[in-house]
Amino acid sequence: MKSAIQSLTKHPDIYLGNANSSSQQGIERLPLGIETLDSALAGGIPRAGLSRIRCGVGSGELQLLQAIFNPLIHQGKKILWIYGYYRINPVWLARQQLIEHSWLITPSTSQQALWACEQCIRSQACSLIVYSFDTLDVRAARRLQVLSKQYQCLVLNVDYTRHSLATLPVNIDCELYLQGEQWFIDVHRVVGSWPKAGIRLSNPLPASNEAIQSAMLQTSTLHETSLTAS
Repeated sequence: MKSAIQSLTKHPDIYLGNANSSSQQGIERLPLGIETLDSALAGGIPRAGLSRIRCGVGSGELQLLQAIFNPLIHQGKKILWIYGYYRINPVWLARQQLIEHSWLITPSTSQQALWACEQCIRSQACSLIVYSFDTLDVRAARRLQVLSKQYQCLVLNVDYTRHSLATLPVNIDCELYLQGEQWFIDVHRVVGSWPKAGIRLSNPLPASNEAIQSAMLQTSTLHETSLTAS
């Protein structure tokens, strides 16, 4: 009976919460640099495996996650960005000095996106894969979870649809959202701890748009001056 229970708890779909089993101990984690959030994540995002963040487009999710990028690129491996309907901002990549450490692919179908993700995990050429092509189903998530743990790769699924409430076999499942003028994050699932909702983020997210607004205002002024002069 004991061996049967032990076999059951090793199944990837069984969530163990903060159980102090051997499978939960010694997990290398990458802190995000926000004390309250890192505490809720039991120290940070696990270094290997699949984690998911649900958010709206332009929520500052990459700014929130940027603390984990530098430790990974120092391993001499690449960051792979798999984007579909939305595009990663190359200006942001350049400002974070990630251009030379990144590969960006835009597959045509979800099958191609998953195939590319799996092949890059197996090649061990990437330390981090940011997958934001479409919403993962349970079967695809399970495959990515097993592979990424096996090859010690971190896969971050950035889900912009926010429509899927399905529980996936992931290390971290969290949701970033704006309520009023305050940003919050709900941790729906975290390996090694328990879910926690309503974590306040004190840093302003997304980043200030003052530079964009200023550039647009200058452009408008130049346009009006040109019309007046003519």
